[in-house]
Parts: sequence; C-alpha cells; structure tokens
Amino acid sequence: MVLIFDPKAIQITKFKKVKCTRCNGTGRVRKYKHIENGKCFACNGTRWVSIAIEPPPALNEVPLSVTLQQVKNEWPQHDSFGTSVPRFKANFEKLLAAVGRRDDMAATVSIGDVGWVFGNGIAHKLALNIPGVDFRTITRMILPAAERAAAAINEPSLSHAVAVARKLVDTNEEVEPLHRAHIRNFAGHRDTAESHAKACAEALAVVAGRGVIGSYPNPLMFECLWVTGHASSVLQEMARRQSADPSEAARLEGQRQMEDVCAVSPLHVFAGKVDDSTA
Repeated sequence: MVLIFDPKAIQITKFKKVKCTRCNGTGRVRKYKHIENGKCFACNGTRWVSIAIEPPPALNEVPLSVTLQQVKNEWPQHDSFGTSVPRFKANFEKLLAAVGRRDDMAATVSIGDVGWVFGNGIAHKLALNIPGVDFRTITRMILPAAERAAAAINEPSLSHAVAVARKLVDTNEEVEPLHRAHIRNFAGHRDTAESHAKACAEALAVVAGRGVIGSYPNPLMFECLWVTGHASSVLQEMARRQSADPSEAARLEGQRQMEDVCAVSPLHVFAGKVDDSTA
C-alpha cells in the first residue's frame, strides 16, 4: 500500500532570527556576571534567538466590568498614615450612590467607573484580573501616558517603545519584540526626566504584547503603575525645566490618565452624571 500525500498540505512552521530580548542582543547579562561571565542562557551567548513566524492572535475582547464586591475587596489592609481607609471608604460610597443599590454587591460597574472614582491604580489592577483580558486592552489604557511623555522628551528608548507598542495594539503587523529583560532603571523622585523616561520604556516593554494575560495573581500590576507613574514624572520634570508648575503638570496628567482608562472602558454608572466637581 502506497501512501500518497500532498506536500503543500503540510504546514511547516517558519522561523526567523531576532535579537535576544533577554540580553538585548549582547550575549551577556551583567546581573549574572558571576555565572559563566554573565553568559545569556536564553541565546547561549550567541545574541540571537529563533522565533516562529505566526499570525498575531485575534484580540480577545471581554467585558471590562467588575462587581461591587470585587471593588470592596480592594479595601486597604494597612493604613500607616490613617488616610487610605477614609479615602477608600469615601470613594466607595460615591460608587454605591451611583449604582443606587447599596446592598447588591453583585451589581457591576465598568473599569472606567472604578478609575473615575479611585484612580487608575485600582482600575488597572482589577482590569488585569478579569479572566481572558488581552495584553492589547491593558496596553491601550497606559500607552497614551507613555506617548505624552515621549512627545515631551527626546529619549530614544521611550520613543522606540511607544512606536512598537502602538503597532502591537493597533495593527496585525509583524513587530520585532521589545527588550524584556529585568527592569534595570528604577528612577526615584529626584531623578532626571531622562531616567524616568528609560524606566517608563522598560516597564512598557513588559506590558505591551498580544494574546491573553495569564491568570496568576496581580499580573503586571506594578509595571502598569511604573509606566503611568514614570510618564507623569517625565512631564513634571520637563515642566520644572521650563519654569512651569510641576504640580499642575501632575494634576493635568492624572486627569488625562483617568480619561485614558475611560476611553477603553467607558463610564457606565457615572455616564451622564459626571461634572467638574466629581473629577
């Protein structure tokens, strides 16, 4: 018996060589220089890795909503300065009043509603834990902040990161993966705008991607905070250089970041109820 088959019917995975994202194409990881002189084991020191050429996965769209109970579960467990609990309680009361059903903890609100009341930190955290949420959905919430920072400062790594991230979320183009090594630039409050820009770029490189985010606890929560936080710091530092008010720059950026969340997850219970006093 002779088996006859059509070779064209066999799907052969194609590969291409790209710069290793673990060592950023250097073949060495300085953090581990005490082990085989820092040789990168992801690329075996060759600086290149082979990746499969595959079409990007379809955007997995899921409802960006959570229950009041899920929001209540974010109640601060520690309050060293005595301000976190009263602030959370007051904001939660606003949410309950908007819903109109105080005893119904199963009532749902949008991530935009959460962001409008609590700020983008809790909104990002709850969005990240929605089963099936896509990297692109989360990236769309934080990318505008990084883009505003990139427009304010000429820092190559941030400019490159926002350009690649925008292609990842808005197109199906094949995009060279961003460098995703361990975060190296931890910029503090007194650091330069350039340091904050580099830290923003590195955090964005971790978040920007395609496909469904895993279900492990609080995935990428800190990276999202770093992107928006460092982006805000860039704008504050640039305002200071231009003899403008950095606190006003921070306030305006905080408002924009809240609007960024609402652009991805529109207001639900606050729709038509928002005024200047609420913001």
